[in-house]
Amino acid sequence: MKSSNAEHQALVNATVKVMPLNKLDLSKKLQARRQSPNAAGIAALAESIFQSGQLQNLAVVPTARGRADVVAGGRRWLAMKLLVSQKRIAPDYPVNVKEVAEESGLMLSLTENVLREPMHPADEFEAFGKLVEQGRSVEDIASAFSVTPLFVKRRLKLASVSPALMQIFRKDAISLDCLMVLASVDDHAKQERVWHQTPDWQRRPHELRRLLSHGDIHGLNDPVATFVTVEAYEQAGGPTRRDLFSDEDDVFLLDGALLEKLAVDKLQPAAMEVQAEGWKWVEVCARFDRAHYDQSHGMLRPLERAPSPREQGVLEQLGAQLQAVYEAMDSLEEDGPEGEQLVEQEQALNEKLRELRAGLVDWPKDCLAHAGCVVHVGSDGNVTVRRGLVRPQERAIIQAILEQQQKESATNPVMSLPVPETKPVHSERLIRSLTAHRVAALQAEVIQRPRVALAVLAAHLWQQFEVAGSGALLDLRGTNVHEGLPQAAGDLDQGRAWMAVAQSVEGWRQRLPSESGALLPWLLDQDEHVVHELLATVVAVCVPGVSSSEKSSLAVQALTKAVALDMTAWWKPTATSYLEHVSKARIEAVVQEAVDSQAAQALRDMKKPDMVAAAAKALEKTTWLPELFRLEGTVHVADEGGEGEVLEVMQE
Repeated sequence: MKSSNAEHQALVNATVKVMPLNKLDLSKKLQARRQSPNAAGIAALAESIFQSGQLQNLAVVPTARGRADVVAGGRRWLAMKLLVSQKRIAPDYPVNVKEVAEESGLMLSLTENVLREPMHPADEFEAFGKLVEQGRSVEDIASAFSVTPLFVKRRLKLASVSPALMQIFRKDAISLDCLMVLASVDDHAKQERVWHQTPDWQRRPHELRRLLSHGDIHGLNDPVATFVTVEAYEQAGGPTRRDLFSDEDDVFLLDGALLEKLAVDKLQPAAMEVQAEGWKWVEVCARFDRAHYDQSHGMLRPLERAPSPREQGVLEQLGAQLQAVYEAMDSLEEDGPEGEQLVEQEQALNEKLRELRAGLVDWPKDCLAHAGCVVHVGSDGNVTVRRGLVRPQERAIIQAILEQQQKESATNPVMSLPVPETKPVHSERLIRSLTAHRVAALQAEVIQRPRVALAVLAAHLWQQFEVAGSGALLDLRGTNVHEGLPQAAGDLDQGRAWMAVAQSVEGWRQRLPSESGALLPWLLDQDEHVVHELLATVVAVCVPGVSSSEKSSLAVQALTKAVALDMTAWWKPTATSYLEHVSKARIEAVVQEAVDSQAAQALRDMKKPDMVAAAAKALEKTTWLPELFRLEGTVHVADEGGEGEVLEVMQE
């Protein structure tokens, strides 16, 4: 929309005059903008006017008694009125205006609002940078625009991005999210190398962040950094890189050698305590090199001892508390603060169990003088001790001692401890959901196979009366199992399998006689295939199989083989169906199996919600299935075309 040439020329030629602010009113009739402006925006504009003065004239239409109505520049008028209310300018503050005719007022107001073109973000970033070059402080700029100092620092950081990448951003070929990640490092060459070497499909913020931070040590996630603390590292003069665009105040440590030296120094007191236990040697290192010690050292195993009555009581109490936590987790309807508290309780209880079990051992006293320990930082960021390591030159001596002990006692002193209890990969609640999906799929498959349905019914009836006391293979009780399946899986009633069965049942309800006495005569008049199709539906909806155990019953195994059930046709590993309900470690393992290790590694440093979303996208074109869905001897992976390929598993 454009004003006429005459109106435009009249505005250009109008003489600028000064009027006191208290003689200006906001036009109600000629203002195009009706919605109240954002209060924060008005406050920012007021600060700008106070700092820099009025930079643009107001367009006004004269009214009676020396007053005028503002038709263009309403936000500036509101900002100046705000300054008056704050007693920062006088009520009669001089305002530069241009007078226009009333018939042009609405056109000018609409033109100002419609034809206003916002500046490109890159211009904003560079303008902030020029203000700093002129000597203005971050705090002064933040005050002038009513924003936080962090807001200004982020704009300055964006302004410092490689000029070559900024040109690409100006062409809208780099998203703002990606530009913020690139700006997190100062090295222009590194910024450009990562951007240009990353394929188009992989240019996502989390992937760019992973590539840019390769080799740096994450101050929040790295166990050694957690042990030393970022504060201690910085006090020792260690250089860091902070990501201004991270809500978690991410900091990366750039001197790995210094960090490890600080860790070794901090581990020394613990090493002295371990040395006092009588070991021949104690080594201290920041990170335990499992590959090195596994290849070069032997491992002395401790003697397991029975717990004392007090220790046994504590073990049983902790086990009962842990079971109660698992049951509470399974009963939760949705994730939330209560679920987070339960996870924390589970971790604390498991840690107590591990500590207690670790103490139920005795090391062979004669061997301590020929074996050693490694004190290091564990994966949880705490002091960890690896005891009972045997150097190559000591193996013969240790072996001789153990052989002598075996001669003197029938008990083998080299014993392994039972594995501590850990939470299963799938909760009982998730297993019930998955098995409900499998039942729905079996029901849908049986409906399509009247011959299988007839065989199932015959097998059921035969075993019911022939195999005394053992029951039938399939526990068919004439109960509509199908309708109750959504109670075990909340997302089931939106699935293809459940809907297919529901539609079949409803179709028969519409087709069959409503009076029970008329049903048999009606069926006797039908062709054989109609009776078989009804039988298939009736048998299908009675098929059970919802379970809290991943081990399939013989009935489910038999029926799965009978219909050659392929769950990839009925179920996908989405966020809601699977990924939200398993641990981060399980998600990473699933993506590694279904896609590749590189895709799995890209998820490692993400928060759980982001990890779930990224994993769901990575699994979209795969046919991955959890173990309880797989046919025996097969595993589903993705091929290049995105369709599932079934590969045979080698059996030993």
